[in-house]
Amino acid sequence: MTYLVETVRANGHRKPCATLTLHEVDQDASRPAFDPMLNTPPGWELRPRWLTGLRERAYEGSREGR
Repeated sequence: MTYLVETVRANGHRKPCATLTLHEVDQDASRPAFDPMLNTPPGWELRPRWLTGLRERAYEGSREGR
C-alpha cells in the first residue's frame, strides 16, 4: 500500500513531498498511528503557527486514547 504525502500552502497549492510505502502489516502489533507533532521532519514547521498549540493538545489526547 503506497500513500502520497503532500504539503499544502495557504492558497491551496499542493506539492508532493514524499511517498510512504507499507510493505507488510504485523497483525499482532498495535494499531499504526502517525503523529506529526512528534514526527515532523527536521527543519519543517507545521502551519499555521497559531494552530500548533491546539494540534498538540489534540494529539496528546489521541495518544492517551490509544
